[in-house]
Amino acid sequence: MRFLFYLVVLFVVYLVWRWSDERYKKRYRGEGWAKKETKASELVQDPVCKTYVPKEQAVEFDGHYFCSEECKDAYLGK
Repeated sequence: MRFLFYLVVLFVVYLVWRWSDERYKKRYRGEGWAKKETKASELVQDPVCKTYVPKEQAVEFDGHYFCSEECKDAYLGK
């Protein structure tokens, strides 16, 4: 009877370990449904204030990239 009890306890511990391992993989390793893809974006430098901004967030004018409309206006002398 004692052997059967230990066998059941061992089986329950195994199930808990498998469940926690699957949650760990999904959450911290990015496996499964929780996988998030991140892209590195190209940084461009503003010619006025010399800050770097992601290219997709920058204000573009005539081949130059600016961090804001104010920097673009300062570049144009407005």
